[in-house]
Amino acid sequence: MILIKDISGCPDIWSGRAPGMEPRIYSQVCRFIFIVLFFSLFSSCSFAVTEGSVPVFNDVPSDHWAASSVDDLVRYGVTQGYPDGTFRGRKKISRYETAMFLSKLAHFRETKAAVNEKIMEELRAEVYKLRYSLDMYKNKPDIKRPVYGSFYSRLRMGNLVSSNAATTTINAPLGPIFDYRLIANMRHDFSDYSFVRLGIDTMDSSISGGRDLAREMLEMETEVNSKSGTGVSITSGPGLVIHREGPNNIFPSEDYKAYLRQGNGFKVYGSPWDIDIAGGYLATGIATNGASTSNDIYGSLGYALKNTFLGDVKMKYSFHSYTENLKANYSTSESMVNVYELIFEPHGKLEYGLAAGVSASQNTPHNVFMNISLVSTDLFRSGSRLKFSASKIGDEFFEYPTHPGLFGLNMFDHLYANGTYDIGLEISQELSRGFLLKMVSDVVTGPSGEYTKDEPKANATFELGLELGIFEGAVMTVGYRVYQVPSAVSNATSDIFGIGFKYIY
Repeated sequence: MILIKDISGCPDIWSGRAPGMEPRIYSQVCRFIFIVLFFSLFSSCSFAVTEGSVPVFNDVPSDHWAASSVDDLVRYGVTQGYPDGTFRGRKKISRYETAMFLSKLAHFRETKAAVNEKIMEELRAEVYKLRYSLDMYKNKPDIKRPVYGSFYSRLRMGNLVSSNAATTTINAPLGPIFDYRLIANMRHDFSDYSFVRLGIDTMDSSISGGRDLAREMLEMETEVNSKSGTGVSITSGPGLVIHREGPNNIFPSEDYKAYLRQGNGFKVYGSPWDIDIAGGYLATGIATNGASTSNDIYGSLGYALKNTFLGDVKMKYSFHSYTENLKANYSTSESMVNVYELIFEPHGKLEYGLAAGVSASQNTPHNVFMNISLVSTDLFRSGSRLKFSASKIGDEFFEYPTHPGLFGLNMFDHLYANGTYDIGLEISQELSRGFLLKMVSDVVTGPSGEYTKDEPKANATFELGLELGIFEGAVMTVGYRVYQVPSAVSNATSDIFGIGFKYIY
């Protein structure tokens, strides 16, 4: 089944588009340009209250030095002249007539100002919508909306073609099974430098039904910063949540699926001399009574080199000190994890990076994590997108109870496992307007790097899906997934077929 990840930045599929641009953004750009042009034309033209052509007074020749000014007064609705078609420019006027002229002129200016203000309000609204759409398209996390989220529902069947390791005697399809996922966020910005956000994510609660609303679904985030880039953020939430399929294990590829949510902690950060510095605390384990069972004290240091021959180069070092007791004294450095990241962003639609982690003072193959990643947002300028990731995890890298998910998740939202190689590839291609073909694969091998039945940790997952933009904000998905564990009995293979619907608001 096609699994659409969290919305914070998931680009949508829409019907109708300009080449190289999301249709929603394309339509908003067109509307924005139309309003700008209309406002420009309106500002450059005189405001006409009367309909039809401007009357020509019998006593005001077209070559008279005041003819254009008299015509303007008629267009503005200040005067229409006398019934006999004359203006009588040499006639004296009374104070009453002067007051009436000035009143009509003031009314005209107020009307024009009100229209201008309405156009400006519409223009500001279009700028806001366009900026938000571009932020969504660029997958930026700093989207400022009061309410946003998504709702995803799906129908799935297992064992449609292949057999299931847990139910080898059943060949008929299992299911169908219906489930849904709701993500909703409410955000309030006190200023340009402070906000509070309250979110809810039902995750797999529609399947298991055992998720606690207060402890596992809700999360909160608040942040206060300044123009200089210095700030503090406080978060509260369930942290890491693991999905289990249960005894029936209808969908083995979904077992141990991970949800990385906001954790309980705080962070202080700043950018002196263009150097990104951050540090904080995170409770990586919480007991039912609210007490912390494991802790992470961390810090990071980063710097970016702009416009080099390799493009923009981002460098970052961070450390994580894990302990069950904040007052514990360590005789070894096994609780310390050092992380080194190097990201290259060439001047184009390409990004590649290197990441490495060491969980002990001695750098051995048993306690090292290494990752190589490559992302192309528009491969060959054909509407294609490619994402590649290759990781090696040492046998003892996560031996100490470190925070799982330190390096994120693999292509199918599973945690990286000790003593494995994990290679993932995702390719998507736009076939037509609002019609996307996506292929995702992930292969996990044992420490030897071989994919054989003698490697109990080896497994492979392949998924092929279609995404169709129905209308703005709505996507229909159809997908088929195959999952294989070579070390299982009879080299068991399972599959999933499903259809789904996602609405992003």
